[in-house]
Amino acid sequence: MRAIVVSFILAIGLSGCGMVERTPLTHAVTALRDGNYEDFVMAKAEAQAALNTAWQHGMDHCKFTALDIQKHGEAALVNRLDHPELFKLSEEARFVYAVNVAGKLNAATKEASELVQSFQQPDSDYSLCPDKGGPPTVSYQDGPPGEGARRAVLRNWVDKLKDGHDDTQFDAAMTNAVAELENFGLSAVWPAELTLDDEEVPTFHPVENNVGETRR
Repeated sequence: MRAIVVSFILAIGLSGCGMVERTPLTHAVTALRDGNYEDFVMAKAEAQAALNTAWQHGMDHCKFTALDIQKHGEAALVNRLDHPELFKLSEEARFVYAVNVAGKLNAATKEASELVQSFQQPDSDYSLCPDKGGPPTVSYQDGPPGEGARRAVLRNWVDKLKDGHDDTQFDAAMTNAVAELENFGLSAVWPAELTLDDEEVPTFHPVENNVGETRR
């Protein structure tokens, strides 16, 4: 079975003070952090514009690239964040929801899993493409487009929230945020999966002098 593989050269040495690449997803998360729905609408338009340049069903399968996966995934994630009422909730609630939607490692690629699976079928039109020599692959010096930026935006956000809560207050605030979201019909969990470093971190829980700890 052919598989679509996005291979990375993970050289992501992010710092909270570094420049953050702006992608539709990072723009949307930043707007959510600020509680600015008008800015979020602009981010959503950016995501749609990027999606309009991506491969679509019905197009020549041989022109499909791994970058198309990222564009589809980011647009889908931005759509999942599109709840106007969410922008009126507390910053803690907005953060918890953002993490639940976009906290996973390579979140945009995973969000486009159905598109990926359609190319994995042995009878896919892509399997008939000449001179491919295998599935579409791509290497990125800093990981897939937007992945480093996604981590940086969420890292900056969690650092900001930690500045306003001590260690014991932080978890309580996040748990309260889950209840706040549920009162508005939005589902979330805490602790939630959040990847801020180069390695995959299954779950996130803030501890003193650390961004997070791994729970087995």
